[in-house]
Amino acid sequence: MNPLEKAFQLIKEHPDLWSKDYSEPATEESIKLAEELIGRQFPEEYRDFLHTFGDLEFGGNQIKGIWKNQLDGGGESNVVSMYLEYREENYIPEYLVPIYSLGDGEEYCLNYNQLNRNGDPKITAYVPSPEEDYYPHEVLYDSFSECLLDLVDNAINGDLDW
Repeated sequence: MNPLEKAFQLIKEHPDLWSKDYSEPATEESIKLAEELIGRQFPEEYRDFLHTFGDLEFGGNQIKGIWKNQLDGGGESNVVSMYLEYREENYIPEYLVPIYSLGDGEEYCLNYNQLNRNGDPKITAYVPSPEEDYYPHEVLYDSFSECLLDLVDNAINGDLDW
């Protein structure tokens, strides 16, 4: 079982940890429009996540996605609105797409300047700031699926800092 399948299985096995109020699967039309607005094609694993969940909230933490197929709503859970807001304020380079907020200002981002062997963006840490060199782009995960599995494991084991 690959990391994405394992993460999806764990999410389904632990429904008590995930808020169902916000999540619903994203349509292909919404995903394509989100990609167009951001100017990047999402990796297939992230597209699968969007098709399956839309976005995901647990314990106040959110894996950003497409909130109820709305591209201009959902606040911090919406990948499009957060990316565009950060870009408007010049807080994030165009090649970073935030997908997870740690709550302390740090974001996990799809980094389109650092690709894995499949050509998909690696996940790097970044603190949005008008000064691009404010925080190094530390590579945390080789892929979205590895990041998702780790976040899900940590949520199940109570290891996430809320």
